Amino acid sequence: MRDKELKKLLQDNVTPPDYLKKDSFIRGHRAKETPHVSTTRLILQQTGFIRKRVWVVSLLVMIFMVLFIVQEMRYPLNSGYTDDDRVLTVLKTASFFMPFISALGMIEAFKAQLHGVYELEQVTVISGKRALFARLAVVGIINFLPMMFISVLMRLTVGVEIVRGALVVLVPYLLTMVLCMEIERFEWARRSAFSFLIPVLLVTVLTHSEVGGMYFAELGVRALLIIFVALVAVQAFELKRFSNMEDFAWN
Repeated sequence: MRDKELKKLLQDNVTPPDYLKKDSFIRGHRAKETPHVSTTRLILQQTGFIRKRVWVVSLLVMIFMVLFIVQEMRYPLNSGYTDDDRVLTVLKTASFFMPFISALGMIEAFKAQLHGVYELEQVTVISGKRALFARLAVVGIINFLPMMFISVLMRLTVGVEIVRGALVVLVPYLLTMVLCMEIERFEWARRSAFSFLIPVLLVTVLTHSEVGGMYFAELGVRALLIIFVALVAVQAFELKRFSNMEDFAWN
């Protein structure tokens, strides 16, 4: 049977769906044919998506930070090195490494974009939106626990408030995540994982530069909390943008 004959046969015997209702038709068909994957199962699946070397590097950085904080307690105090200097040194060290750990996680979360298959992922069995959210959740949960341990350790060793220590650690981490999601918009940034070093360098310079006679690590809890809430809001907006991108991928 020739192509023209087959096309004519299909036109005569199959009623095509309304083009204007294409989106609802595809979604309805997908809902009937695609098995639902629970959020818990999806998160467990995406945990294996992230390479073990990323967790190993993150763990080594965390261990180094713990050893540094403990060693700092053994450093003798003298007229040129006070308790305040010790606290500032510990906080600046903790905030210094957070952008690197954050960027490592973001590279894994955006692996589909880096390999140029994110558009395909958006319209497959597990939506790209859910997969990305799951990866970010995995990275966030696994990194959150040692970060909180670092905050408690700073309290026990140099007397930093747990809330302040947690915010000093979380703000550079979140800021790097936000900047990584922003830079991912550009085609040139999607071609190489090294592009994620740009947010790392920007955050490192920003958090270790003196602004108005004060360093980032010297900010109070209230100022840090305001910055943290603002970053959470921006992160939520960016995740919503990815959700909209998937909706556009259907059309």
